[in-house]
Formats: sequence, structure tokens, C-alpha cells
Amino acid sequence: TCLGIPGESVWLDEHFEMDVEPLMRSEVPMSSDVLLLWLVNAHSWSLSSPHPQQPQAPAISPSMASGSNLLSVWTCAGVGNSKFLRGSGFGLKIDQHDVVLRMNQVPVQGFEADVGKRTTVRITYPTIDSPQDPGAQLLLLPLNSSGLKWVMDIVQKDSIIQKAENPGSNEKKDKVSVISLSFLQYVQQRWLGKHGHFPSLGFITLLYALHTCDQVSLFG
Repeated sequence: TCLGIPGESVWLDEHFEMDVEPLMRSEVPMSSDVLLLWLVNAHSWSLSSPHPQQPQAPAISPSMASGSNLLSVWTCAGVGNSKFLRGSGFGLKIDQHDVVLRMNQVPVQGFEADVGKRTTVRITYPTIDSPQDPGAQLLLLPLNSSGLKWVMDIVQKDSIIQKAENPGSNEKKDKVSVISLSFLQYVQQRWLGKHGHFPSLGFITLLYALHTCDQVSLFG
């Protein structure tokens, strides 16, 4: 469990920037250095990653991104796909969090005792099919050329979807949001020291949670 409390950790304070917005916002233009950095890393990522058949982009409703963060005092559970979750019995503990974030194709049905029943946000790549979670938000991470094309198509159509101000509520569900390329640059430069490729989806999920929740717990 990680608490985003300033002053508790010198190391965390040196890396963490509270004002960085995780989501793409239509009113914030993409700088040329951010786009160049992304293109270089996306090319490397594409060469080293398998290329599954690209599914059809999810249907979305036109709306503008608000960029608002969660309200105060929210607990978040980030659920991965580790085999160690099987038989863990963490399901109830996971569901007790205000927000449950699941990564990629992590299944829920049939594994509720270990991974919980609830899904508030599913974080995945635009080109990967993921389980459908009724009422959940979809958060997309564009890390290859196909992902960038998908994002650019959305931007040109003015249909970026806003994140609910309170993901734990029953309002504004079934929305699609996109991780900002500026946020990816911030994670790579501030947290990874500009070394290597873009961070993994799991690490992006952790940083997204730290920027939107007060307490973050990771499972698997």
C-alpha cells in the first residue's frame, strides 16, 4: 500500500509532481518534443512487441475531456494478472476499495474469490481486446503507431471522452479516456531517468493511481 502524502518519503517527493495531468485533454496542445519522444519510443516498442490482430475501436460518445482528478480520500486497488493471485483469497479485500483498476485482459468471471467482482476502470492498449466490464470506464494507453493513429482519429473528431469526477460513483460510466502523451513523458523522464523504452502498462497504472487516489494497493 502506498500513501501519496507529501513529506513521508524524500524519494517520492523528488519524483512525484502532483500537478501533472494523466489524461489527454482536447484544450491542451501536444508539444513537438513530447510527440517526437513518443514516436521514437513507440517505434522501438512496436519492433519488440507482438502484433495481434487489431480489434475494432470501441464505440464512444462525443464529449470533451475534463481532466479533473478524483475527490479526496479515495482508496484504489490495482489488479494485475500474476499467477500468484490464484488461490490468494484477495477478492473481498480488493472489492472493499473505492476504485478497482484492472490491467489488460485480466479476467474476473470465475475468479471472483481471488480477484474480486468489481471493475471501476480497465486500463489497456487500444489494439488489444479486453473483457467487457458493464459500467466500467476504459482507459487507453497508446504505445505504438496503431495506438497513435487511433488517438489522432479521436482528437480530429473532437470525441475524447472525459473521466468521471468520481469513478466510484454511478454517474458518467461507460466512458473512454486516453492517457496523455505528456504524462508518459513525465513518467519516463522523472521516474525512469530517460533510460530504456516507455514504462510498462503496470507501472503506468501505478502512477495513474498515485495521481488520482489517496491510497493505492497493488494486487498481482
